[in-house]
Amino acid sequence: MLSKDFDINYMGTNGVHYLLTKLGLSWISSRSKHPKQDLEAQSL
Repeated sequence: MLSKDFDINYMGTNGVHYLLTKLGLSWISSRSKHPKQDLEAQSL
């Protein structure tokens, strides 16, 4: 997206993380789900 929209190229995530930090933003990722989790048991 950065390359396409802004013509900015990064080889890894470190540069993107640095850019977000300098802009006062954060990098948030979701927690992975275990393949054997029981959604029904969690809803009780």
